[in-house]
Amino acid sequence: MADSKPRFVWYELTTSDHDAAEAFYRKVVGWKTADAGQPGMRYTILSAGDRGMGGLTALSAEAAEAGARPGWLGYIGVPDTDAAA
Repeated sequence: MADSKPRFVWYELTTSDHDAAEAFYRKVVGWKTADAGQPGMRYTILSAGDRGMGGLTALSAEAAEAGARPGWLGYIGVPDTDAAA
């Protein structure tokens, strides 16, 4: 990272309707989508222009039964985790 400030580096949407979410973000936001090629799971890379900025995955039945809801997660990166802690 160019500076020492924490910043969001990746976003991930876990959704109950993968196809609808993918179509929505392509149409409304203009993001490109591409299959990540993950063996055994469907994971879609979301790109703004040519830059991958997030992913899209299905909310598992087990997670939903345990009370999990669809939603976005943001991953934060820092250049020095010890210093940031």
